[in-house]
Amino acid sequence: MQDQQIDLFADTASEEKDDRLSKALDAINAKYGRGSILHLSEGIAKLWQMMRAMLTPNYTTSWNQIPKVK
Repeated sequence: MQDQQIDLFADTASEEKDDRLSKALDAINAKYGRGSILHLSEGIAKLWQMMRAMLTPNYTTSWNQIPKVK
């Protein structure tokens, strides 16, 4: 881990706790695969996308999507 967020108000006892937490996260990721568990500060990746075929038409906001009667 190269980047680490430093806590200005942390005491030295919390560093030992952080090390134990990091080791636990590494052990879980080693057992279940990389990315199984992560720190929230790493961000959350969207693994899904909306199906565009099921998108609701915008009748009230787009002139191009108003139904045409023949």
